[in-house]
Amino acid sequence: MFERFSLFPALFISVFVIATPTASQCNLGELQCCNAVVQVSDPLAVVPLGLLGITIQDQNALVGLNCLPISVGDGSPSCSDIPACCSGNSYSGLISLDCTVVSLESD
Repeated sequence: MFERFSLFPALFISVFVIATPTASQCNLGELQCCNAVVQVSDPLAVVPLGLLGITIQDQNALVGLNCLPISVGDGSPSCSDIPACCSGNSYSGLISLDCTVVSLESD
């Protein structure tokens, strides 16, 4: 049963990767590498949001799950999962609020 649902986040995210800004345009938040970026209403987000007592009115808002900051360092930033620009609070990497999926390709 869950196999059917596992395709939806990937398809959803792939649409945002095509239509989002590049990492260099992440000027309102922190560039992060997340295991998943989902809508607030997604079951993956509902549990951690509830446990942390976080209420978000916009059910279409995106949150990052299990995110770590991406360091640019000497070269291009890299992320083996989903790069996202998150401008909301981050709760110890468990969940990051107000995210936008970004591309790490150079402009």
